[in-house]
Amino acid sequence: MLLSENTSIHINEADNLGLTALYSAALYNHMQICHLLLEMGADPNIANKNGETPLHVACKSGHFEMCRLMIQFGADCEFRFRGRSCLDLAVQGNYPMLVRFFLAICPHLLRSSDGQQQQQLNSSFSSPRSPSSSFSMSRNSFQLSSSSSMSATGSVFGGNSLMNGSIGSLMSSSSMMNHVNQSELEMKDKTAPTALIIASSLNHVEILKILLQHEPAVDLVDANSGKSCIMIACERGHHKIVHLFLSRNRHSLLAILNQVNIKENDWSCVHYAAVNNSIKCMQIIAHYSGEQRSIWSELKDKNGRTPLHLASLYGHFDFVRCLLDYGVRTDMQDNDGKVPADLASATLHYHQVMKVFREFAQKNNPPAGPYTHQRYPSATLRGHAPAYL
Repeated sequence: MLLSENTSIHINEADNLGLTALYSAALYNHMQICHLLLEMGADPNIANKNGETPLHVACKSGHFEMCRLMIQFGADCEFRFRGRSCLDLAVQGNYPMLVRFFLAICPHLLRSSDGQQQQQLNSSFSSPRSPSSSFSMSRNSFQLSSSSSMSATGSVFGGNSLMNGSIGSLMSSSSMMNHVNQSELEMKDKTAPTALIIASSLNHVEILKILLQHEPAVDLVDANSGKSCIMIACERGHHKIVHLFLSRNRHSLLAILNQVNIKENDWSCVHYAAVNNSIKCMQIIAHYSGEQRSIWSELKDKNGRTPLHLASLYGHFDFVRCLLDYGVRTDMQDNDGKVPADLASATLHYHQVMKVFREFAQKNNPPAGPYTHQRYPSATLRGHAPAYL
């Protein structure tokens, strides 16, 4: 009613941070206010100076009904906020209902390639935007509002009993939204992670189950780190994520386990597990690989080191014991000619690691002389590895 009586107020006006009345109402999940503004012609595709639309803020907060309302009035679910789609934001927030909703209306978001994400991200952050800039683009791109501030609109809504002054105070406060800084603008040179990468990183198991039902490409890698989903899971010890990927992709097990990160020493998922002492992840991998454990136990990085080399180097004696129990080879040499036991001297847990190797040597090679008790028994391990499974 206030907007209809005051013709000088433009419903899509924004303050110096690019915040419109619709954005502010969506931020606080005011359904009635948002519905009123949308019916009066508010544009749901106007982004603030950071490139965030009302739909994005609703996704980040997990407001399902608000998201449905925005979509109903023409909000574009393909808009990306810092390279992330609405589906990515729902995955990041761990909102299963929202994830199912966006997969139902925009299933192609899950299959968006990194190249498409990079192209959209670069176009949306092509240059810094000043408060006076004005953009009016198509439905597939961001819209920015005009140069006039939202002070008039803020004052009008500030006196409205329905809002209790919430929108008016927000529109005049810069503390609720940070200014665009250089680091945000530099994000145009980076590729945002996919929904699978996000779910694997945050250990959102239920979300990942929903995503895998749509049969996405599981060999995708994060463009910034070069890590695949299972590499990230092994690095962070998310063993349930590892189990999900391997149990639902048995046909491509060899390809998944042999995939290496060319950006980081040519490490495989088991190398990451060894460095981070993720024993459960390694046990799950060993279970699914069965008698073909050599495909991951003998895989070398660019330094010629196997997972056993790295576990010894980092002093993860429990991981070393677990690998030896699986029968991995102990005589494999790296590029410097060193076997795994030779690298144990560089760790603070040297004695624990060497105790594991001594116990293994005694178990598989009964002592025949004084070599069993020598301080540096790695020489006794050379050439005496058992047949690996």
